[in-house]
Amino acid sequence: MYIDNTKLVRRIVLLLCWFFLLGSAEESFSRVNIYYQNNDQLVQLIQMPEISVLKHKSGGYLEAVVEPGYLETLRASGFEYEVLIKDIATYYKELRSDGRGGVFGNYYLYTEVRQAILDLQLQYPGLVKVDSLPTRSIEDRALYVVKVSNSPAINNGRPEVLFCGAMHAYEPIGVSVCMTDMTHLCENYASDPEIQWLVDNRQIYFIPVMNPDGYVFNETYSSMMWRKNRRFNSGGSYGVDLNRNYPYKWGYDNVGSSPNQTAWNYRGTEPASEPETQAVVDFVNARQFRAWHNHHSPGDVLLIPFSYINSYPWGDTLEYYTICREESLLYGFLDWGNSTEAYGYPCNGELGDWAWCDSATYKIFGLVPELGPDYWGGLNDSSEIVGICQNMLNAELYLMEVSGFFPVIFGITVHDTMPGANNDGVLNPGETAGLQIALQNKAVVDTAFGLCGYLSTSYQNLSVIDSTGNYGDVIRLAQAANSSDPFVIACSTSAVPNDWVHFDLRLTWNTGEYEKTLACSLQIGPVTGVYEGVRRSMHQGILFPTIISGSMRLPKDIPSKLFDVAGREVDAAQLAPGIYFIEIDGKITQKIIKVR
Repeated sequence: MYIDNTKLVRRIVLLLCWFFLLGSAEESFSRVNIYYQNNDQLVQLIQMPEISVLKHKSGGYLEAVVEPGYLETLRASGFEYEVLIKDIATYYKELRSDGRGGVFGNYYLYTEVRQAILDLQLQYPGLVKVDSLPTRSIEDRALYVVKVSNSPAINNGRPEVLFCGAMHAYEPIGVSVCMTDMTHLCENYASDPEIQWLVDNRQIYFIPVMNPDGYVFNETYSSMMWRKNRRFNSGGSYGVDLNRNYPYKWGYDNVGSSPNQTAWNYRGTEPASEPETQAVVDFVNARQFRAWHNHHSPGDVLLIPFSYINSYPWGDTLEYYTICREESLLYGFLDWGNSTEAYGYPCNGELGDWAWCDSATYKIFGLVPELGPDYWGGLNDSSEIVGICQNMLNAELYLMEVSGFFPVIFGITVHDTMPGANNDGVLNPGETAGLQIALQNKAVVDTAFGLCGYLSTSYQNLSVIDSTGNYGDVIRLAQAANSSDPFVIACSTSAVPNDWVHFDLRLTWNTGEYEKTLACSLQIGPVTGVYEGVRRSMHQGILFPTIISGSMRLPKDIPSKLFDVAGREVDAAQLAPGIYFIEIDGKITQKIIKVR
């Protein structure tokens, strides 16, 4: 039988071109606000495959991406809308018109991520290990994993915490946050004792790009608004929403995910049908992660389980509440809660629900920081990206802290009841007293067993007679004090009233496997005032009187300032009666009331 090779080749070329156009052809998308009247209309909008919901807004409207050809259909269906950006592709092209930063402006390309993490490993081989997950993406790309630890090549048994980005391909800020985190840890390891302690006592993992195919596809997709992976579906469309593809409550309903292959939230054919999902499931199930940030955008809200229904993990509400409260203060989240309450619609087959309820580890504290005002915000303004990453860094460090036992000083109590002391609760020159130092375990998942403290000071006019204090076992978020085993200190008659004594409190727990030293300070009397704990600062053990009468002195060797209610810096030695605020390490830590 004769075969015309020329015609065969031409047919193959045409077929390949058809497939290429099918996967790459792009309509001109618009960004719009769509208004609805009731919950039924909201559900109707979420289920429309022609609409990609970006975020739900209070006041009865959604911000979404739609094809311009569908806008009239939307109006005919009874919905009013407001066009925010007529042509997204043109809008982003104009933002990049200065030519700086390349295809993704100031964001990382996939190849740049790969090169950056390999460079980091080369520069810090004792802290960084780069691997890729055994299961690769549909288009055979690697899901890179970066481990930062003082023993990156082995499992040292320390608590594990995970940070991820770009599960949705048009959300690049998570990539930048992950890169900022790991770079900060490495660059500051040698100079910052707190960073060094975290790296030495945690196993910190990063997956900067969870959806490499979709992320790379946006390099040639002019609107850069591709969300899903690059699965070629049986109906001829492309993509599965990876954050609807996790096994727990997969396909729970058709609002939190869609069975429609062309929908923005298409869940796939079965739980973990996508290799990118399975790669992460296998990786997480092989480890013992305590906490997890799965970064998305935009909105500046913090999402927690449950996503599939409007409910919460009630048995651990306090722990989740604590994380959300602290991270909201550190980053500045506008709201937090489950997907329905904080974002306006449910989501099933979602990673956080799976991490909490169905992973092999079980009860991983999975949170979704939705960051920034826009998907590609900062495309032509690196300061916007840097600002988000720097603000989020504080919340990232906090999650590293609370993924294992993490003690902070909560308060100091003087028991000056010994012979010759005046029992006023203040250490005065010439007194011997018991010292009780209260601690708090900031961890949401970990208990310290057999916690013991060892107190020391270099202050010449004070000696530590009994330097050991036992705290026992300290569970998560609990407070503990050495009430039954106080430290004993003796203050010399040569001590100067109002001087500050700085202590080092070395703590050991779990039969000496872990160790951490905390700094704390005590002011020698006579002092008039009521004391309260200090908010987040590097020097968390410094306790000032809340209400004072007479003069006030700030520590000389710690960066601190005093401000009045108008924000003007004032001299602590010349205070008029009024309300003042102490700043330590650039953070307002305490209010002071001067009565006379």
